[in-house]
Amino acid sequence: MTFDETLEDVIRRDRADTDRPVAPLKQADDAVLVDSSKMSIDDVVELIVREVSTREAAR
Repeated sequence: MTFDETLEDVIRRDRADTDRPVAPLKQADDAVLVDSSKMSIDDVVELIVREVSTREAAR
C-alpha cells in the first residue's frame, strides 16, 4: 500500500468508528488531548506526568 492509500484507509476507519450508531468512538469528557506533533518524547512525558499529578492532588 502507498502512504496515500494507508492514510485514506485510516481516515475511513476513524470516520466509521466515530459515526457508528452503537458505542461510537469519542473522546471522554475528562480526557486531555495531547497534540505531540511538535513535542519531544520528554516533553510529552513531562506534560502527562504533570497532568496526572495535578489530578491526583485535586482528589
